[in-house]
Amino acid sequence: MGTDEAEQRDVAGAIRSLSTVDLARLRALARLRARRLPGIDWSDILHEAIVRALDGTRRWPPGVPVVVFLAGCMRSIEHDLRRRLAQERAWREHDPADCEGADPERAIAAAQALGAIVALFSGDETVLRIIE
Repeated sequence: MGTDEAEQRDVAGAIRSLSTVDLARLRALARLRARRLPGIDWSDILHEAIVRALDGTRRWPPGVPVVVFLAGCMRSIEHDLRRRLAQERAWREHDPADCEGADPERAIAAAQALGAIVALFSGDETVLRIIE
């Protein structure tokens, strides 16, 4: 058995041995994290933290209590989700007309690129529908 396997077994064992109080703390932290994430349930954040710990995406540092480690995983997940939501919101609010008006060279280059793509797939109705 390699070191990675031993570490993962330790993580799984530590998670299995969490006390009722520790689980309540983790649930409370997950609820706090989820409050700032519309459409995300607290259990999704907690479960994702556990999955990342078990699959090795996040490594459990030696000497760090498992509750603190999982809390850090949840903080990281919240940060990633908030960043992603903000980016999606910015994309939805972005008006492409503003971009074209601000930089005519980019608009011309984009139109030429799109024209070249359409020409390449002129015989493929499915691809042309996707492009539309």
